Amino acid sequence: MKKFFYLVLSFVIAASFFISCDDDTKDPITPQKFLEKDTVVIHDTVFVDKVIPTYKFTAQLKSDMDIKFENFLVTVEDTTVLTDEKGSFVLYLKEGDYKLSVEKNNFYYRIGEKNYVVSSKESYDFKITKNYDAKQTFDVVFDVKEVNKMPILITEVYCSNVTYHDEESNSNKTLQKDKYIKLYNNSSARVTVKNFCFSIAFPYMSNTVSQNHFDEYKNEGWTPSADAIWYTEEIEFEPYEEKVFVIFSAEDYTSLGGVNLKNENYYCLIDMSSAYKSPNYYTEPSEVNTKFDVVVYGVGNAWVIGNSPALFIYSLGDESPKDFAEKIDNQIKLQGYDWGKTGSSLKIRNVDIIDAVDIRNGTNANYKQRLPEIVDKGFVTETTLGKGFSCYRNVDKTATEQLPENKDKIVYGYAFGTETTDPSGIDAQASIKNGAHIIYLDTDNSSNDFHQRSQATLKD
Repeated sequence: MKKFFYLVLSFVIAASFFISCDDDTKDPITPQKFLEKDTVVIHDTVFVDKVIPTYKFTAQLKSDMDIKFENFLVTVEDTTVLTDEKGSFVLYLKEGDYKLSVEKNNFYYRIGEKNYVVSSKESYDFKITKNYDAKQTFDVVFDVKEVNKMPILITEVYCSNVTYHDEESNSNKTLQKDKYIKLYNNSSARVTVKNFCFSIAFPYMSNTVSQNHFDEYKNEGWTPSADAIWYTEEIEFEPYEEKVFVIFSAEDYTSLGGVNLKNENYYCLIDMSSAYKSPNYYTEPSEVNTKFDVVVYGVGNAWVIGNSPALFIYSLGDESPKDFAEKIDNQIKLQGYDWGKTGSSLKIRNVDIIDAVDIRNGTNANYKQRLPEIVDKGFVTETTLGKGFSCYRNVDKTATEQLPENKDKIVYGYAFGTETTDPSGIDAQASIKNGAHIIYLDTDNSSNDFHQRSQATLKD
């Protein structure tokens, strides 16, 4: 009996040995382990659980121009993936019908001196079958069209200040630290701007301007950027997005009759490590605020934007503002001033300017504009200072009313006009709060495009 028992035991041990050897030589992954968590790739075809085949799907974003499609978010059914530096990506998909969409399906791009809008279809259909060739690449082709300029507009400039009573000195004072600028994406496309900049033209103030200062450069193809450039390497605007840019201090000034600029979502033209750090104007913003950088090449300890600037925004494309400012060919001294002093300016090419507004001080009846007509053909007048008025862009009534998503969302009866008003009658800010998308007027003529508003919109 014992012999029989040992004989059976010997056969069991031997069988176990041969099974183990066979398993090790044929497949290092045991069946149980494979079923739980392993995937095997065979000739670009993936077998999950040894039952459902999954195929390698490669796609490439491309156009007929030199467009970089890096880090574009692509969605295929419930899966999202970012494209690599070449604009391609790989997914492993089972058999079936699929839809592919790209998040940045409409955006603006600058190549050389020209602007383009780049767009794709809303979605791309494709099918994975058992005969799918994993070596092929699915092309997502973008259409590229040249456009006049990017649709980013200056919609409000709040620089006219407000007067308050100072208890300590028992006198009236002018609040100058709560200035801001509003920009708006006037389109349904996402807009990305590289090396995005703010500048003002010279002279800084309009109250003494009585001649066309642009005579010496009106036919030269550039506009002077006085004293400094505020910039960020890249900024992105969502469709119809409004952004606020704080000029001096991101604080709450409502107790003094001003506006509240203490908001982590506001951008700040503040760089306390630069020459622009005068305590009469600047305070360090919160760490959560996005701060612009500055290149200072003039004089002073604050940006001389004043209450009636000729303001413009632009993109330097792939060139950094620092490199741009160091090039002697870009430097200009206006009205006899030496470089590095008052009147020091840089030549900003007119083709790079996205938008501009020229603001006239109402006390100057003989005012002449500071921007060449190709940039801006007119000016908006500030009739009264010290009352908290702002310059605000008019609404394009027809274009706004034609947007189908605006049905029952537009608010009429605009009541913030002063000596001038918005002829559309649409209350843009109230409409935006009501869910409407606003299309603002853009004729490159501040006389037509702007009016004086009796109250800064941040007070609404």
